[in-house]
Amino acid sequence: MKIEFTTRPYVLSHGREPSRTALGSWAFAFEDSPEPWFAPSCLTIAAARKAAKAEASRRAGPTGIATVVAVLP
Repeated sequence: MKIEFTTRPYVLSHGREPSRTALGSWAFAFEDSPEPWFAPSCLTIAAARKAAKAEASRRAGPTGIATVVAVLP
């Protein structure tokens, strides 16, 4: 499964890319759902992206389709 992340919504809101070292609560938008998905607990962006990748794989099931996941502000 190919998963592409976009930070465009985050950058448009904050004017910069997410900090790699800061801890935070991260929200993601998946193509298959209008509701945001929040990463569990307080994580770095790398750990939150890993959790979002696992969630995207879970949602896709065995079909293994490509998807775009947006990092929300």
